Amino acid sequence: MKRSRHLLGLPTILAIAALAGCDGSSGSGDAGVIASGADPAAPLFQMAESAPWTTRYAGVRRVESHVIDETGNQVDLAYREEVAADGNGNFTIRAIEALSYVPNEEAFLLKQDLRESFLYRYRDFQIRDLARFYANYVAVDLGQSTTIAGRSASVYLIERNEPGSSSYTVGFDDETGLVLRYEERDISGVLTASMEFESFDADPDLSGAVWSQPTASPVSFDVSANLSSQTGFDVLEPAVLPTTGYFLWKAHTLLDYENKTWMRLTYTDGVEPLFFFHTEKPVSLNPDVLLPGDGKTTDEVWVYSIGAVQVVQGRVRGRDMLALGRVSGDELLDVVESAIP
Repeated sequence: MKRSRHLLGLPTILAIAALAGCDGSSGSGDAGVIASGADPAAPLFQMAESAPWTTRYAGVRRVESHVIDETGNQVDLAYREEVAADGNGNFTIRAIEALSYVPNEEAFLLKQDLRESFLYRYRDFQIRDLARFYANYVAVDLGQSTTIAGRSASVYLIERNEPGSSSYTVGFDDETGLVLRYEERDISGVLTASMEFESFDADPDLSGAVWSQPTASPVSFDVSANLSSQTGFDVLEPAVLPTTGYFLWKAHTLLDYENKTWMRLTYTDGVEPLFFFHTEKPVSLNPDVLLPGDGKTTDEVWVYSIGAVQVVQGRVRGRDMLALGRVSGDELLDVVESAIP
């Protein structure tokens, strides 16, 4: 199989964001809650896990990202967005102003609006699964009680147990656990992403809110049971994940705009999500189609990036496959290869 670098067009970016952003439930996982009497932050982190889905609020946030693109150049992006949630799982995000140069601000704002489900669920730091968060991360109370957008907040330095990973400085709302501010830095200490509320309304009028609607209708499955028997087709599950600590968090099927059924497996280490998709059945079954290193070049996969997210996409043994996460392209190739029967 041939592996290529690929520059991504807007329609493909939006299609991937739509597939990854659709969800049939809130963002919190099903793992049991850890009761940690020895950890004074336990109540705060327990609230943080569900806060995006249980907190009613509205506000304006400043968002920044600083990444290296496929040509090796640094791309700096900053913009403002309006965000609101009703505390019952509904939310909306609307980009309102570009603060850095973009070639076409109107097109940029529209693109962000079309990706709102993905951005709300997966762009920013979140405690997605409390059990895995405690297993894989260390949180240090910096003793910085501060005020962010008029809200009392506690600040923590959060790092992965595994060396060579990003670190986060996170300001949690003391009342709700909602992330009010975070900065992400790479292993060299360079700022790569940040978000901060500039205003916050804890009792907003949401009568005119237009909530995010999924572009596909996902069907959820029990990840503790056999997925193939639940779906009625062979579900390919990766045997290799990029690093220790990831586990299968959610499983869904969904239809894309071509009415094609996809299996979406979502993994997490407690904070970072990783997605693996494949179509329900091969378009054409070819036993000679293998991954790189097997000496076959019948099919091709593309490795590219969307900001800090790496993507592997292609057709393997007749199945369309897609993997994306904030890990290296080689690690994602291992994920895809390990899923092939």
